[in-house]
Amino acid sequence: MKSEQIKEITDRATEQLVASLNAGRSEALTGYLKAIGRLHRYSLHNVLLIASQKPNASYVAGFRTWNQLGRFVKKGEKGILILAPIVRRKLENEEDREEASTSVAGFRAAYVFDAGGVADEWVTQLLRQSDAQVFKKYSQMKLQMKREALEKLNRRANEIAPVAADVLLAAPMCTVALQ
Repeated sequence: MKSEQIKEITDRATEQLVASLNAGRSEALTGYLKAIGRLHRYSLHNVLLIASQKPNASYVAGFRTWNQLGRFVKKGEKGILILAPIVRRKLENEEDREEASTSVAGFRAAYVFDAGGVADEWVTQLLRQSDAQVFKKYSQMKLQMKREALEKLNRRANEIAPVAADVLLAAPMCTVALQ
């Protein structure tokens, strides 16, 4: 994407906000402020870009980041354009590679995807299988969850049983007289 197109998109988002404020509509400002609150890790320009393209975006990340988190972008999902910095390292000495200073050389177009357009790995795998396999997998998962819950209860009961037995043995015998 060319820098003129990027500048045009950012200018359009800013103009929309200014126009809505001049018209006396504060819901646009409220929407942008909510977006800033949700997307606090992004710059103001990128938040404006995200909010203008997808106002209800909750959590956005790049394609590779979603993959590293074990999630996959759904096929056909449209990306949200943001501006990513191009960072250059300035080496002062060739020996001090770890202490190299960085500077922003420019910006490039990058795309991020909202959490609503992303599926977990196991959901993606289930969708690729036939209905019979999905039902079988669902039944197996449900059975496994029941087994884990029973094992947890058994462990707790085994932890509590010795303590309860010690309390009962240590308690003095009481007799109650019936009148």
